Amino acid sequence: MGFYCLVRGDRFAITHAPATAPDAGMPGEPTAIVMPICNEPVDRVFAGLRAIYDSLDRIGALPHFHFFVLSDSADPATIVREEEAWAEWGRAVDGFDRIFYRRRRVRLRRKSGNVADFCRRWGARYPYMVMLDATAS
Repeated sequence: MGFYCLVRGDRFAITHAPATAPDAGMPGEPTAIVMPICNEPVDRVFAGLRAIYDSLDRIGALPHFHFFVLSDSADPATIVREEEAWAEWGRAVDGFDRIFYRRRRVRLRRKSGNVADFCRRWGARYPYMVMLDATAS
């Protein structure tokens, strides 16, 4: 395979991608931007999501995206801060039609279980999904 690509070229190489109009790559249906969290630093998580939201809004792409915060947090104080941060963000941008928060009561397999549950319940509505990770580094 390597020799063939070397001699004939790789037809899938990004350098062979056709030039497109800026909006041509946007899907017709919304893309889900999914952030699974479990007792993460609430301010950092929501600030990062808000930065993505604002960036998409600035370039006019926001109508193509829905945001999902999938919580498996167990600490009551963290849960309250998550819900307050979500409500504040939604009110600030009038975005409750595109910003969603869900906390599972049964926390099977933590983040991976939450993402699997999201895909089973709502995945068919979203042909594309961007998976984010809030794990501290």
